[in-house]
Amino acid sequence: MGALEGLCAGAMALLLLVAAAGCLQDGDGGGGDKVLVDLRIEFGSEAPSAHAGMVAEWSVADGGWSISLANSTDGSTIYIVRGVNASTALGALLVGGDVGQFEVRHRTEAMGSFVESVAGVENGRDGHYWSYYIDGEYGAVASDRAGLSSGQAVRWVYLGGPGG
Repeated sequence: MGALEGLCAGAMALLLLVAAAGCLQDGDGGGGDKVLVDLRIEFGSEAPSAHAGMVAEWSVADGGWSISLANSTDGSTIYIVRGVNASTALGALLVGGDVGQFEVRHRTEAMGSFVESVAGVENGRDGHYWSYYIDGEYGAVASDRAGLSSGQAVRWVYLGGPGG
């Protein structure tokens, strides 16, 4: 391989790496402006596919994502992803799944998207369902239509029926 071919191959590899890093932080698929928000996912007493009974926190460090783990004081599981680049509540959750390498399943209907499971924790167990809050306010619209602004906090919670 000549010097020019090697240079081209290296440039292509760098381009793919940069593109992949951008995809990790941008999971909306929507056309809105992207903003940085913090994401918190509360599983309660349910055990997700990874880090059960832990507080797992992801943040950007040295151009990539780093994770810190701590035992939960009450045995519950909480995922926190700092600096998520997304324009909707659903987009933030999808990016969180990409970063934390856990599956988020959802379906889209005429009224919007509905989250069916997060990290293996499915809707309907003992009357519990995934709900979201933005800056402490309960989500009033479908999560794919709930727009975000920089600095907001998105919280997904696995809640029981009336009274949570």
